Amino acid sequence: MVKLMPVIYKCSSCSYILYEFLKVGQDSYGLPTPSELIAKIGDHCPNCGKKLKLPTLENIKITPYRVKKSLTLSSIYNSRNYSRI
Repeated sequence: MVKLMPVIYKCSSCSYILYEFLKVGQDSYGLPTPSELIAKIGDHCPNCGKKLKLPTLENIKITPYRVKKSLTLSSIYNSRNYSRI
């Protein structure tokens, strides 16, 4: 089982996703720090216009990330109890 630990930066006002880092190797720079992200996208949320600030420890949330299983023909057959011909 693969465990993923993505990092998602969201606006604290409108929850707009500012940046998603989903896997290692996603880009050549790696995970940006909050200050690098603000320098890259600007200091205001592109969705609601709120001024972005550096997060404090109270702003950081760690939650489980669940990946949807991809469907395969064998998983469909097994879930519906079809017999193979």
